[in-house]
Amino acid sequence: MEKEIEEKSNGNEKEKVLVFFNYKNTSHGGYADTILLSFNTKKIISSRLHLIASGRHGTRSYLLYPAKYLMYSVYRSNLNNVQIKVSVVSIEKNGAIQKIEEYVLYSDKQPVTLLDGLPQNIKEILYVNLESLPLSYYLIPPAGE
Repeated sequence: MEKEIEEKSNGNEKEKVLVFFNYKNTSHGGYADTILLSFNTKKIISSRLHLIASGRHGTRSYLLYPAKYLMYSVYRSNLNNVQIKVSVVSIEKNGAIQKIEEYVLYSDKQPVTLLDGLPQNIKEILYVNLESLPLSYYLIPPAGE
């Protein structure tokens, strides 16, 4: 994780912090990504994906004001063991990321916490963005269950 300070053009100095998260998408099914969502807009925060030459590994960067965000983290090993977590995090002025709450949604090969078992504000944000979140199909129970 790194940080950077940006000055707003209106003359007021506002600190934005540049944070990085690891990304991978291997040809053998391995995948890792972190998506940040806004509590205010209930939308995915725009980011930049920086890939190395192979196009399979890199970093996702966000330029953010210090505040609370919803962090959706996914990891799938080449053996198809899956971890999906959602956390309430605070991005600090110095670039530090403090986890306030964390919920494990999926672990290994089974669901742990259903979306309906999450706090209302978190559940709403996830449902609104479900189609855009990576590996979200693990969170949707099969029809008839």
